[in-house]
Amino acid sequence: GDLTGVKVKVLLQNIDKIFEEFKTEIMSIDDRAADDNEVTTQIEMYTHLGFILDGIFSMARTKCGDLTKEMINLTRRMNIAALHLWRCLQMSMLGLKIHGIEDHLLNQMEEYNGTGDFTEDFVEQAHQYGVKEEARTRSLNRFQAFNSHSRWEFTSNQVGVQRAKEKVMKLSGRQRNRGTDDKKLD
Repeated sequence: GDLTGVKVKVLLQNIDKIFEEFKTEIMSIDDRAADDNEVTTQIEMYTHLGFILDGIFSMARTKCGDLTKEMINLTRRMNIAALHLWRCLQMSMLGLKIHGIEDHLLNQMEEYNGTGDFTEDFVEQAHQYGVKEEARTRSLNRFQAFNSHSRWEFTSNQVGVQRAKEKVMKLSGRQRNRGTDDKKLD
């Protein structure tokens, strides 16, 4: 959707102003179902959720190697609070991002000592590799494909294999001349 990346950052940085405008607009409706106290409570919950998610996303952008125990503990507390508010507001738990926050973020932050180096480019590249893998194992049954993917990923992540790939790329990669002299038109 349209609510990704920079737009989410802008939303979260302005969450209090945005929800205050919502509150003003809702309060101006004469025959609404919720009284002033209910509207205020709901708006405050959404605003608090926005602040907490902004904090979680900030912690998730901690560079690998820079994460401290205090940061993990703070992220854990924010995670618990965000999930509590999310459920209190009866928001769907089916989305990938909330699933990632609930089930994977803390483990990955601890495993890599920060996840800030894994930006959208990293994820996009992983998706491209996944598409290649799917094409390579298309004719295999699910079990064979799973085993093939696992072996391929394990082997590809070995330091010796990565160095060999780099060496081959240097030796066999096309040398491109980026100058304009060789592109003259007749």
